Amino acid sequence: MAYRLPDFEHRARSRLRDLLEELGTCTATEAARIVFNSTSIPASLAESLLEALTRSDQRFARTPDGQWFLARKPARSALREETFVVLDVETTGTQPPAHRMTELGAVRVRDSQIVNEFCSLINPEREIPLEVTRLTGISNAMVAGKPTALQLLPEFAEWLGDDVIVAHNAPFDRSFVDAQWREVFGMATGNRWLCTVRIARWLYPEIQSRSLGPLCRHLGIPIERQHRAGDDARATAMVLLREIDDLSARGINDFDALDSVVAPLSAHPERKRFRRRTVPVDQT
Repeated sequence: MAYRLPDFEHRARSRLRDLLEELGTCTATEAARIVFNSTSIPASLAESLLEALTRSDQRFARTPDGQWFLARKPARSALREETFVVLDVETTGTQPPAHRMTELGAVRVRDSQIVNEFCSLINPEREIPLEVTRLTGISNAMVAGKPTALQLLPEFAEWLGDDVIVAHNAPFDRSFVDAQWREVFGMATGNRWLCTVRIARWLYPEIQSRSLGPLCRHLGIPIERQHRAGDDARATAMVLLREIDDLSARGINDFDALDSVVAPLSAHPERKRFRRRTVPVDQT
């Protein structure tokens, strides 16, 4: 059984990541007191707290003089060498948080192929409208007894890691994922998001509709069942791989080049800014 990162630990790691991205470096005492929102953590305890929090997490490192910082992943030379998590969600409607997810499907793409998958129905804890059931085939009976977002997202967060998230019309999927991510972790996802629709607008201006079905037909990509998260995620992954090939043919091989022609989604739409503050000297 996969290890589930406790909710408080996931929130604390995310807060530490945001802190170090904002400040660059800081001492263990400063980091611990901000991350755990306590000015009474002694310096003697701060180092051990951070060590326990970041165990086996290679994102975090420290200098010989004790300054903590983010150990960045090595720069990749090409988009085709990146690891992506391509996801799709089905929902009870179109407006979160009033409407909620009923299914989450995701596939991990590495070295230009799908290497593993994550898919689950989700109990939205509210009724699924009949018109939505007619569209997706997901009924109230199907989600009864399935995990809620509170139960599922910690497992998905561990599976997701820091990989780039990709979705077709990503602002829609992101609005639902982030709305329920906040409920579970107290903040939005910190991963980079990529939108295959935005890329398609630049690559294929001749296509009238860039919805997933018409775009897949134009590119010759099959979809087994539309409006089911797992199938749509797999189809979107195939779209992404085709787009990466077509981008490469135009000399677009990395994120910097991609961002110069396709407007990126905001990396941190609701990033809480940290102010460096003077850490009180221990009186002990």
